[in-house]
Amino acid sequence: MSERIALRVAEDTEWLHDHQTDPRINVSRAARLWKVSALPEPAFYELLGEAKSKARAETKVQKRCSDHASQYNRMPLYFAALEQLVGLRDEHGHKVGAGRRVS
Repeated sequence: MSERIALRVAEDTEWLHDHQTDPRINVSRAARLWKVSALPEPAFYELLGEAKSKARAETKVQKRCSDHASQYNRMPLYFAALEQLVGLRDEHGHKVGAGRRVS
């Protein structure tokens, strides 16, 4: 795992209000997705930013932040977007073949 990616995922964990999960768990999940994607580090890092933007833009959030009831935990949306971006899920959230970026 690249230190740059690990720091980005840990930061995104805070920004997206996943206060109940140890950031290392999210970093490990991102590392597995990176490995499956077979993308170079810069390309995967860019996808993390896209996933964060998609998660922040989503309006149908249901999971509340455990520490702040007025905020929503958007990390599940982040990983759903990331899985879609690396080609593991289609635009409807259904699983697809091995990880390759969906155009």
